[in-house]
Amino acid sequence: MIDTAQFSKEELELIELFQNRIKELQNTKIMRGGTNLNFDFYDDLTMAQKPESLEKEELIKSFLMSFRYFYLNKEPTNFGYFHNRIFQKVRDPKERETLSELRKRFKQVLRTSGGLAYYYKGERVTPEKMIGLWFTGHYFHSDTDARSELDNWLKRAGGIFQFLFLDALKELAAILIYYSKILNLIIEPGSRAT
Repeated sequence: MIDTAQFSKEELELIELFQNRIKELQNTKIMRGGTNLNFDFYDDLTMAQKPESLEKEELIKSFLMSFRYFYLNKEPTNFGYFHNRIFQKVRDPKERETLSELRKRFKQVLRTSGGLAYYYKGERVTPEKMIGLWFTGHYFHSDTDARSELDNWLKRAGGIFQFLFLDALKELAAILIYYSKILNLIIEPGSRAT
């Protein structure tokens, strides 16, 4: 257990912000399981276009708006930054190991996608690379180089590229939610401001 007396006011506010952002992420329709993000693929690996594809796009955008707080470097709740700040306060070896394993798993998901490797122009494309391309080239920025590379990938791999992107994000989100639950267990009940 961690007594919150160990934390500064700023750190307690950061924990509260992290937990509130987790609640937002959990409450997205995608994480509640209220949508079907299964994709149908043609023989050439492009995604089948369905009438509900616009609705799926809106659900994806909503999910990404909540997820980005844990991924983008300049966010105070960026998972790597947050973990490093909180981990310093954890003294119990089992609690440290649990949090450390979740952080390692998060990094592992960014490096691999279900053990599959994809290459583009001789470069291995990891989920981390895919997320970067989608975030900077499509959803949150208008980086023309990223957009061009993303378009090339979509022409080559079609729907598989989008599926792998979303699959990795859902797995990362599940890790974040579990991390939050563990954090709630190890911060001494009743001593939290949240």
